[in-house]
Amino acid sequence: MRTSYELERDDPSPKKRGAVIRNAMFYSTLFGGCLALVILALIKIVSGDSGFFFMLTVFGLLGLLFLYFARLYLRDLTKQPVQIEGEVMKKWHKGNLLFFFLSSYYIVVDKKIISIPVQAYGLLLETDLVRVTCYPHSLTVERIELYDTSAKQFLPAVGGTSR
Repeated sequence: MRTSYELERDDPSPKKRGAVIRNAMFYSTLFGGCLALVILALIKIVSGDSGFFFMLTVFGLLGLLFLYFARLYLRDLTKQPVQIEGEVMKKWHKGNLLFFFLSSYYIVVDKKIISIPVQAYGLLLETDLVRVTCYPHSLTVERIELYDTSAKQFLPAVGGTSR
């Protein structure tokens, strides 16, 4: 069972829209700073100072990374959340690159890797049928619902539902 569709217009305003806007501004600002430093390094290199190759390389690579994330969040600014429905194919957690003591939690649904809150991670099992409401490009999660076989409907995965 695999579907992905836009939410109806009568749904309430998305709660995570602010997070998408903040992340778009954050990554765009970081990309702009890296771009300015790359331009500065290029001007210095063209004027004959070859000591700026390291700066060009470091901030060029960081700028590409920030551009990738900025593009995801900027594309979601004009989009409504979509629902991805399917079976949890895999779930795992790992430490972040810079903050290794802060874990991130992930599931794979409909061939998409989605980062989820720790509360939802604890409730979900592999092969559970879920409906994830998220933004289409950055996959910022609005809501996670778990299919309850006894009630024959999707119930919120976070917020006190029992199995």
